[in-house]
Amino acid sequence: MITISRSLIRRLRITFSRGLGITARQSGPTIDFQCGPQGLFIRTQNDQIALEYHQPGEQPDVSIALPFDFLRRCEGTKDEPVTLSLAGDSVTAEWTDSGIPQSAQFEQEVFGDFPSLPEQMAANPARLLEALGAAAEVADNDSSRYALNHLRLRSRDGQIAASDGRQLLLQSGFSFPWDNEVLIPANRLLSSSDLRSNAEVQIGCTEDWTCLRSGPWTVWLLINKKDRFPQVDDVAPSVNSVTSTMLISDADAEFLSKAVKRLQSNDNLNHPVTVDLNGAVSIRAQGTDDPQPTEVVLTSSRRDGEAIKISTNRHFLARAVQMGFRAVEVHGQESPLVCREPERTYVWAALGKAGIIAATP
Repeated sequence: MITISRSLIRRLRITFSRGLGITARQSGPTIDFQCGPQGLFIRTQNDQIALEYHQPGEQPDVSIALPFDFLRRCEGTKDEPVTLSLAGDSVTAEWTDSGIPQSAQFEQEVFGDFPSLPEQMAANPARLLEALGAAAEVADNDSSRYALNHLRLRSRDGQIAASDGRQLLLQSGFSFPWDNEVLIPANRLLSSSDLRSNAEVQIGCTEDWTCLRSGPWTVWLLINKKDRFPQVDDVAPSVNSVTSTMLISDADAEFLSKAVKRLQSNDNLNHPVTVDLNGAVSIRAQGTDDPQPTEVVLTSSRRDGEAIKISTNRHFLARAVQMGFRAVEVHGQESPLVCREPERTYVWAALGKAGIIAATP
């Protein structure tokens, strides 16, 4: 017999669905339950990702493989227990819902080969998962060009690189125990809070999989061996070519990340705003039917350098401040904008002179 809480089943259903890309209408893969002296291991996988949840505590040896629908049928918000009993190839699940006894029967399924753990794992701080999440947000999951739907993890400088062709995020200072670099899918699970904790993150790789372990979760991501990542190391302009720097206060950063999303736009592809670094730091936008632009002033932010106006994608600007950057380097109206810290660099393309919105006379 296996016992598991309804709230944990719900957590597993959410995390497995996000990692595997399963919608409510899809049947989903098999869920494997393995009990033994080391506790309960709950696993699932597809051809790109494998996930395992570990609940410690010695249990009798039991192995059960159930359809994904088991999670949907038995999940709940409370810690009410669900018991799984095996009789031949049939599994009975029993629980209570608002005090009313419930039961469901499932047929045992066959669970395929599961990836093994790497022989060597390197310990990293919890911020590795945050960095992978930020990188996954920048990547282009719909791209067929290069490997922009992947993240590049390079060992020599512990760098994570992500790009969608218009923006680039480089984060370094991590420990990766392999030679050269690997490409892993920019899985949306990485940018969720499902895996996050204050625990250290271990990472390693086998011949085919990169493995992450933190807290109760272990995740394997398939290594892409056939595609290549673009050359991005020299994309950011030199710090010596900075024309002006927008210095954003914490209060203005919070305001800016919300305000730019509410401003009207006349371009649903590039979502432009004009940043005017003149006497004050101003942000302007104009909708297609608006006779005059809307302008907001960042009252506690300032400019360091020459006065300049630039046109930029508002979402990239908002992402920069949401990631904690407070200085935006401007290298000219046609040059990329850069946020730079010792172990992080975020670069995105400016929209050029043609997109600049003039101030209201």
